[in-house]
Amino acid sequence: MNTELQVPWRGEIRACLRLAAPLAILQLAMSAVGAVGMAVVGRLGTLTEESTTGLDAGVEQGAAGLGNTLFFAIAVLGMGVVLGFDPLISQAVGAREHARARQLTWQAAWMALFAAVALALVVVAVAFSLKYSPLDPASARSTARYLLARAPSLLPFLVAGAGRAYVQALGRTRPLIVAAILANLVNVPLCVVLVLGDRGLEAIGLGAIGLGAMGLEPMGATGAALAATGSVTVMAAAILYAATRIGAEAGGSTRWTPADGPSLRRGLALGAPLSMQLGAEVGAFALVSFLAGTLGANTLAAHHVALTLASIPFQISLAISSAAAVRVGLTVGEGVDPLAPRRAGATAIGVGLLFSGAAALAFALGSRPFASLITGDPDVLRAASALVLIAAGFQLVDGVQAIAAGALRGVGDTRATMLANLAGHYLLGIPLGVTLCFHFELGARGLWWGLSAGLVAVSVLLLHRFHRRTLEVIERV
Repeated sequence: MNTELQVPWRGEIRACLRLAAPLAILQLAMSAVGAVGMAVVGRLGTLTEESTTGLDAGVEQGAAGLGNTLFFAIAVLGMGVVLGFDPLISQAVGAREHARARQLTWQAAWMALFAAVALALVVVAVAFSLKYSPLDPASARSTARYLLARAPSLLPFLVAGAGRAYVQALGRTRPLIVAAILANLVNVPLCVVLVLGDRGLEAIGLGAIGLGAMGLEPMGATGAALAATGSVTVMAAAILYAATRIGAEAGGSTRWTPADGPSLRRGLALGAPLSMQLGAEVGAFALVSFLAGTLGANTLAAHHVALTLASIPFQISLAISSAAAVRVGLTVGEGVDPLAPRRAGATAIGVGLLFSGAAALAFALGSRPFASLITGDPDVLRAASALVLIAAGFQLVDGVQAIAAGALRGVGDTRATMLANLAGHYLLGIPLGVTLCFHFELGARGLWWGLSAGLVAVSVLLLHRFHRRTLEVIERV
């Protein structure tokens, strides 16, 4: 694995792709959990009758989207502090300090536990506070139920992040794909049944064997949340099993390590700015989702249809970002070639630009067909198609900022990404979006143009920071 660190650009491209490809499958599979929930809830109106279920398909789809966005806006705060261990683990592996890498992985798991307990309380508090928000009462109730059903998934979600950091640092990514496949094999049928009730049993073929009339009532968005919780738990269990087995193969003890104050503080020092960076980025999208919700249930649903589609190519960018963090961290840990960290990060950014460009072209040419995959409502479809076109415009900068942030994380520079996201989104993107939406009456399109401007600013700032940071010799964190 480490011999390729000394091979210039061609070898670095191969190494990046070999690591990013399975991570992309994992990211897409994780994204599919939310996308499947949105798609199934979007079919609620065609398979059930509102008069008998008491569920409005538009309200439920908007609630599923908003609930998922709010949940991740909170969950990424915990993921940030867990990811603070990423450069520590990868640099330890690069330096062939495998016992240290395993010890740091356990500390990441402890951090996940502490963060999950604290953030679960935040999720519950947000759920109960929605009834006081400007959302219409039906949307507020459905979104609150979604959040309460997702809250238990915080612990497996964050612990899986700790296990993944260790597995990907060792270049053993196949188990991550297996875990992702298992999660979706659980999520799809469970989501169909819980969201649609008896009609869902018939939809997956169980009605033919007499299981289509069990008295299961459709649960709408709440069912999608419960299915997501179950699938994330399965994925976490598979990743932890793989991390334990791979750790045993690497040699040394795999027994649990007690919480260690100095290691936790070191990881937190790197993870706290990263947590704020992720919170700022996802929080900006969550705030826009909330503002879109004040424009009506159909607008909220259209916003989340477009956001669900835009998140799919972004998962590939996140995978390349993780690969960049690992590759840069490994080169820093080995300390052989002072130019290797710069080459690793620049290669990842270039690879990401190719994928982002392809996604931008696809969205520009097929905005309406893509939106129709998520919703069948004509009004929602029309509004979502316009937003997908805007999403096509920001694909390149969205991918660049994510990958540049990963490269900086491999260096151990997480403070710059935090400041760039705070400045780009909250000094430029959100104020501009609110102005375009409400003052110039562009509605959700104005909010999305504001998001686009914020992403441009963040990408420029992070590219400049990476350029300046890698002009000098980088020491291990």
